[in-house]
Amino acid sequence: MKTRFLPLLAATLFAAPLHAQNVQPGTMQQDSMQQDSMHGGAMMDGSTMQPSPMPNAPMQSSTAMMSDAVVRKIDPSVGKITLKHGPIMNLDMPPMTMVFRVRSPELLNDLKAGDMVKFRAEEIGGNLTVTEIEKMQ
Repeated sequence: MKTRFLPLLAATLFAAPLHAQNVQPGTMQQDSMQQDSMHGGAMMDGSTMQPSPMPNAPMQSSTAMMSDAVVRKIDPSVGKITLKHGPIMNLDMPPMTMVFRVRSPELLNDLKAGDMVKFRAEEIGGNLTVTEIEKMQ
């Protein structure tokens, strides 16, 4: 029994290094992908691996990623808006009332205090900034 196991063990031990030496530059193989994922997804060429979306996962629309709010105050001269908002998922922020900068003063057109809106905010240059806003009907 030992005599059959020994050649198999030797073949296994020597095959792995030989396989690794035959890898062509620029090719991606399962072993290198697993090793690279342990190092933050960095590839040998400096690029990173990005996870692929789940094939059956529903796509989220832009409005699904927006938060609900009520406009409390608008100050177009300085490009700011005060919103009493629900949770902002992409910023991991609980509901509260706060002042946001707006990416563009044109976003404030047609809005007034008391309007119900959906909006998206992002942290830009250390400031919480409204990047999209739309009045609810």
